[in-house]
Amino acid sequence: MTTTSTHPTEDTARIDSLDALRGVAILGILLMNVIGMGLPNAYFDPSIAGGATGADIGAWVATSGLFEGTMRGLFTLLFGAGVVLFTDRAERTSPTIAADLHVRRMLWLVAFGFVNSHVLLWVGDILYEYGIVGLVLYAFRKARPRTLLVTSVVLLAFITGRGWLDVRKAEQLHADAGVAAAIQASGKPLTKEQQQAIDDWKEKLQELKPPPEKVAKHVDAMRGGYVTVWKRVTDTLVGLRTTFFYEFGFLEDLATMMIGVALFTLGALQGRWSALQYALLMLGGYAFGLSVRAAEIAWMLRAQFDPLVMLWTENVVYQLGRVPMTLGHAGLVLLVWKSGVASGALRRLSCVGRMAFSNYLAQSAIGMLVFTGVGLELFGKLQRHELYYVVVAIWVAQLVWSPWWLARFRYGPAEWLWRSLTYREWQGFRRKAASGTAAAMS
Repeated sequence: MTTTSTHPTEDTARIDSLDALRGVAILGILLMNVIGMGLPNAYFDPSIAGGATGADIGAWVATSGLFEGTMRGLFTLLFGAGVVLFTDRAERTSPTIAADLHVRRMLWLVAFGFVNSHVLLWVGDILYEYGIVGLVLYAFRKARPRTLLVTSVVLLAFITGRGWLDVRKAEQLHADAGVAAAIQASGKPLTKEQQQAIDDWKEKLQELKPPPEKVAKHVDAMRGGYVTVWKRVTDTLVGLRTTFFYEFGFLEDLATMMIGVALFTLGALQGRWSALQYALLMLGGYAFGLSVRAAEIAWMLRAQFDPLVMLWTENVVYQLGRVPMTLGHAGLVLLVWKSGVASGALRRLSCVGRMAFSNYLAQSAIGMLVFTGVGLELFGKLQRHELYYVVVAIWVAQLVWSPWWLARFRYGPAEWLWRSLTYREWQGFRRKAASGTAAAMS
């Protein structure tokens, strides 16, 4: 008789190494998200806001070199592995409705993405993207690791090529505007095309490096009331969730999730590799990734954050540093996990990872209350390095809160709601008092 149980994962079925990696990823992702939460237009370019000297440029160098795109990459990679884990278990226990469960799960994630962006006002939401890409990933869940890795390389190469075309277009626009400006300076009349080239470059330049008055307008909007912030965030999301997502974000997410599926299939993410294999993954990823990142950072500093140089690093060189660094981080965490060193810290990180969904939404809520006009109105008031005081405070809170919560409840609140909506029945929530603490820290 076919089993049709629709119960989610129990504590005993969890994979500790995955939870530890998720814990690192969800805390690490805040290192970069806090820039978007607290500063205007300064995510990549510190010369726009937040300070570009002393401790501020030091913070930019450290986070750009080690964490930009890599914590998001690690989180995305793990999401891909999570899709395989969920669908495999669903196909074993509920084969007739496994696909339905997966689709329902992803569509609810899209809905949670709208809550994160349109209620908690976080413009950098990734849940919407994951829900859509997760639907497509289902078709690749059983593909061979080699096929997945080759496909991911092709997708990342396509993104890089697309970015190169955009950079070349901007460079040509800059050159045409320069020629037109020289003609104008000589006193000769401009043709309609030459004047258009000057106007188009000015518009592009304002997009790449907004002038102070545009930055001030952004700050004022984010320090406004809920409705004002909501309008600013949702206006920005129109472009992020359409043109940008389907030209870049979709393919980047799919490629990274495929790497996660491949590593899961090979047993890497479950801690089944040897310590030597994890060490090689770490050293190889860091050797290549850090070399690329160091060259990028040096180039940007020498060019004093020239807009065209920034375009090159963001669109053409980006994946060459991001993907190896992501794999290096995974190798490091898994090597530490395999060795048994710092087991207490890793157990606490595992609790954070088991509640990654809840902790991610909590970070958005805290960001809204700390930085926007809904709360303390600190948007644009803190220097770049000062933002990390907020990050550390959130880390401490989540490292304390997550084990405490899981000692009393089986899931984080968001995880519980997501599971209940996916399975269309309220899941058991509270733990038995006798076994709560042990289960949370196991």
